[in-house]
Amino acid sequence: MDKTGYERYGLTGNPFRDLSSESLDNVELFHVRQKADDDLHGILEEVAAKENKAVVALLGGLGAGKTERLLMLQAESRRNGIFLVMRNITAETRWVIKVICEGMIEAAKGKKKGLFSSPPWQRNLTKLAKNISKGYDPEQAGTAIAEALNKNAPAILMLNDLHTLQRDEDTDRFMHALHVIFDRIDKGVMVMITSDAGYFDYLMIGKESLVARINKMIAIQPLNGQEACLMIAKRLLSKRVVEDMQPLYPFTEKSVMVMNESVKGNPRELLKAADRVIDQAATKRVIQVDEDFVKSVLGDGAESKDKPEESCPPAVDVLATS
Repeated sequence: MDKTGYERYGLTGNPFRDLSSESLDNVELFHVRQKADDDLHGILEEVAAKENKAVVALLGGLGAGKTERLLMLQAESRRNGIFLVMRNITAETRWVIKVICEGMIEAAKGKKKGLFSSPPWQRNLTKLAKNISKGYDPEQAGTAIAEALNKNAPAILMLNDLHTLQRDEDTDRFMHALHVIFDRIDKGVMVMITSDAGYFDYLMIGKESLVARINKMIAIQPLNGQEACLMIAKRLLSKRVVEDMQPLYPFTEKSVMVMNESVKGNPRELLKAADRVIDQAATKRVIQVDEDFVKSVLGDGAESKDKPEESCPPAVDVLATS
């Protein structure tokens, strides 16, 4: 009997329908390693060994994979027993300070045993969080957070989406607190911020002293052809129920290249494009998704560029390079 829908491709369903891999449960399964990951891993090793301190800015556009990399570091840190707190930044920076304090107190639970009272750093954070509705002094807040990180080293503080801030007095206060944290952390501590690259430059205008304390800026590069093939193959594998199929099937290598070119190497947009294409392919009972079919679904944005073609890894090896 002729198969219909996704069964035709040996799949239980559309593997691109859930675009997000931003959870600890599946981030390592779907992640495609790039140079940025090698840089971050090297920094983490130095911090874990207490050889250096690090202030890192991870920069990239929407959908580039900033949060995914924070989660990758979080998973690695948990395996190695590293004290870690990850928080999203919001425009109300006083509440960011509050959730940082609360997160550090929570992360320390169970780490210090046999103590009849909480340590001074924890009492300072508790007081800071309790009184945050009245505002905060950035010098005191930065000092308290840095002290807590130092006492729990190796330790990492991750602050996601700095680009949500506006250039106003409240942001200046928060930036002052960051300045103090950057200054006062010791070896064995890493503070990492993520942001859209363009807005980061705008936000840092006039803050040269703060930028000078960021000792590593890592820009996430667009996916190249091989990386795009690997991302598609990993997603397909998650829904594959038939063995001995080519990792990219029903896509051809060229069709993946065309999709990747159309989204300029953006991982999230690539998954959206693949979602549309495979959904149409299943509906129309297409046997093979080639570049012409991709163009018919995505339109003019999927036209091939006039440049040499870049080959995917050999089909049998596409999942071996993760």
